[in-house]
Amino acid sequence: MSRFEHTETGVVVSVDDSKDERFASGPWKSAGSGGSSDSDSDAPAGNASLEDWQDYARAQGASDDDLDGKSRNDLRDTYGK
Repeated sequence: MSRFEHTETGVVVSVDDSKDERFASGPWKSAGSGGSSDSDSDAPAGNASLEDWQDYARAQGASDDDLDGKSRNDLRDTYGK
């Protein structure tokens, strides 16, 4: 499992190694690797932006189809637990 930090927001997400290529460019930088399976500790704040919650949900394995039409609160309720 790899960890990436968003350079603009400071959000840190844990990403399955099979998906870390999605975070190899853009506003993400490596934050090392972590073996913890407790992904809740990396969840954005409850009032974080929709974009932050979408990034976090993708890091948890959500597809764009999973995110389509979902509000920040929907994503927080689904992925923040």
